[in-house]
Parts: sequence; structure tokens; C-alpha cells
Amino acid sequence: GKVIAKGKGTTKIIAKHKNKKYTCTVVVKVQYGSLKGNISYHYNEYKGYVPDTGALIFLLSADGSKLVAKGEADGNGDYIINHIPTGSYSVVISSSGCNDIDVLNGKESDDFYKKYDEFLNVGGAIHYDYVTIYKNETSTLSHNFPYSDY
Repeated sequence: GKVIAKGKGTTKIIAKHKNKKYTCTVVVKVQYGSLKGNISYHYNEYKGYVPDTGALIFLLSADGSKLVAKGEADGNGDYIINHIPTGSYSVVISSSGCNDIDVLNGKESDDFYKKYDEFLNVGGAIHYDYVTIYKNETSTLSHNFPYSDY
């Protein structure tokens, strides 16, 4: 027969054939990968795009029900999140440098905090995306926030 693993762990499979019993122990291990990228925002027409230092990157389960991992952009706008279980994820990027009037006046930050117990950057523009993490590989997801008057 065929056995499909639904998660990590150890189990025993017992099969009988012609009055003989066979036992097999199966160990399922979780495979991991990483995510890296660069986050920037458009400062003005003279400086152009600059690193979005302090931008927050959140990986959520594909259905958005659970926070899986998080990271923060450094002084160059770069980030890396290691040891992420393989699979597909929703991504929320909260800008530190680019503000959004809809976020300032809305309740997205409050809702995010209530659901995941994590704060978004105050008034920071939000970008939603998707990513797939592969075994022993580093996936890349970058974003350039547009210019904002706020």
C-alpha cells in the first residue's frame, strides 16, 4: 500500500501477510529552506529608491491562519529568514519608510495584532505576496514601495 505523511513524527506500520506480521518504523522529518530579499521605498525624484530599514517581513501559513516566521530589513534593506519549513506561504511586508494614508486611517494594524500578536510598522504601507520555500534552497522575495506623500 501507500502511506502519505501529514507532518513530522515517528510511527509504526504493521502489515500482515499469510499469518506473518511485519513491523516497520517510519520517521518523517521536516525539510527546511530560507527566504531572503531586499525592501526599499521611493524617497523622492532625486534620491530615488532607498533601503527600507526596519521594514517587517511576516510569513503566514498559506491560509493566513498562523504566523510561521518573521524578519526585519537591515540598514541596506536586506533581510534573511532561515529554518522555514518547506511549503507555500502568504507574506506580509510592512514598510518602515513609506507611509500609507489608508493604513494610517484604517484598522489593518489592529487586526494584524489581534490575530498574530505582532505589530506592523505604524502607518507603514503594506504589501501582500506569496512565496514557496523549497528544501535546502533560499527563495528570494524583494519589494520596492512606491513614492508616498504621507
